[in-house]
This record gives sequence, structure tokens and C-alpha cells, in this order.
Amino acid sequence: MLALETKEAVQIPARVENLRCRVAAGSDGAVLCEAALSRPLTAAEVDWFENTESWREPSPSMYLMRNGSAHFMCGAADKSNWLLMLEKYLEQAWEEA
Repeated sequence: MLALETKEAVQIPARVENLRCRVAAGSDGAVLCEAALSRPLTAAEVDWFENTESWREPSPSMYLMRNGSAHFMCGAADKSNWLLMLEKYLEQAWEEA
């Protein structure tokens, strides 16, 4: 990818475009979720998620970023909180990366 394309790709934070969740096998009410993002994250943004710890729950490091998607496992009742935090973290990662 050219430097110009990289710069253009990160003019705005990534956003969640689609969320798919399914009940995790062998668990009591846990769901596995995949949030498709509006763009793949930059290496710096992925690094931010992998290495930033937070007093907030869930911590950014609890999201697995892979191939333009965020993956996470949570309780069914907590799904909206995880999604809200993901949106906030995507913006924070973009600002700080």
C-alpha cells in the first residue's frame, strides 16, 4: 500500500458496520461476537488494542482484532456495553495511534 493510501485510509476512526453474535458452545449464556469494521485497523491501532490496559470493563486488550473485524466473548446481557466500549476504543485508538 502506498503511503498516500495509508494516510487516506486513516482520516476517520474505524466504525462497527455489522455485528454478528452466536451462543458459545458449552457456556452458560456467553456469546461469541464478530464486529465487522468499516476499514481494517492500522498496525498502530492494533498495537493500541493489544497493549492498552484500562480500568474500564471490558479492557481494550480483551478484543481480538483480525482482518477488519473485532472479535469478543461476553455475556448476552453485556453485549450492548461491549459494543459501546468498542466504538469508544476505536476512536481512542485512532486518536492515539
